[in-house]
Amino acid sequence: MIQPRPSFLLATDLRPSFLPALHIKYFIFRQHIIPGGYDLSAYDSIKLLPVGIAGISACCFGVGGAVVGMAETWYIGPVGGLFGEYGGDLGFELA
Repeated sequence: MIQPRPSFLLATDLRPSFLPALHIKYFIFRQHIIPGGYDLSAYDSIKLLPVGIAGISACCFGVGGAVVGMAETWYIGPVGGLFGEYGGDLGFELA
């Protein structure tokens, strides 16, 4: 049987940055909000879940940043048009 070798990819995984953020959210910010723990039955009902205003607004701001920074053949945004004759495609960086 072939044994997997450890690689650099394991060190660059999202877990080193995700787990501290998850622990900070749970132990610092949610400590006084949910003293008894999470209500796991609420995840099955869409009426008990939050609306998600932060996610919706982040998506809208990301689309707005992509539009003003894009430089494509059919559209050059106002920020993307500042760089050279054909513009610079900054849509990904501004999203």
